[in-house]
Amino acid sequence: MRYWFMTTALILLTRMHADGAEVENSRDLRVRALLSPAREAVISSQLAGRIVEMKEQVGMSFSRGDALVRFDCSELDARLKMAEAEQQSAELILKTKQELFKLQSAGETEVALAAAAAAKAKSQTVLQKTLMEACEIRAPFDGSVTRVAAHAFQSVNQGQALMEIVSLTSPRARMNVPSRWLEWLKAGVQFRLTVDETGRSYTGRITLVSARVDPVSQTVEIEGEVESATALVAGMSGYASFKRVGKQR
Repeated sequence: MRYWFMTTALILLTRMHADGAEVENSRDLRVRALLSPAREAVISSQLAGRIVEMKEQVGMSFSRGDALVRFDCSELDARLKMAEAEQQSAELILKTKQELFKLQSAGETEVALAAAAAAKAKSQTVLQKTLMEACEIRAPFDGSVTRVAAHAFQSVNQGQALMEIVSLTSPRARMNVPSRWLEWLKAGVQFRLTVDETGRSYTGRITLVSARVDPVSQTVEIEGEVESATALVAGMSGYASFKRVGKQR
């Protein structure tokens, strides 16, 4: 009797598990999704100086190549002109030494020293030109200002963060899904994203699947593109629904 009861219970549990798996297989699988910008950057100062012009309004849009920040570089400009004058003088001395060497009125050592001095003066000019290029920070892509950490006419230090920017292209959906989904979840798999802020649903597809599983949560990070997402902005969130591809354990 006891053996019959245990056998019957085992059969019932097996059937319940199978029925539960069928119900789970019939449902869409949902996970939370966060919209992140396709590209973002923190703009920092490459030199210490005073800002004379800056896009300091949050939400202000710009195109690639536009000037985001301009510094007062009058001192650097003066140093560049000084370096160019010293280079010109050193090159003239080198040319004179070379002509005297041909007339056997100057030795090889004098010519070599003049050449070294000319090379040093040229490198100083290149250095000053490089510093001058840092006087203006241009946008690396089409985007918008999301955070401002400095203002025009403010003096800043080298390496100080000035602003944060994001691209204007459609944001990407980022999700953490159970690692067991890796059995069927690959790049190209479609999903349906329902955004909390808009209440609308959008079609998307997986573009990236992380190569590392979090051993604590047993989840893996994935990323996807969202179609017709011009009204969406980074920071919005919602639910991403997947239809199971194949049979899952």
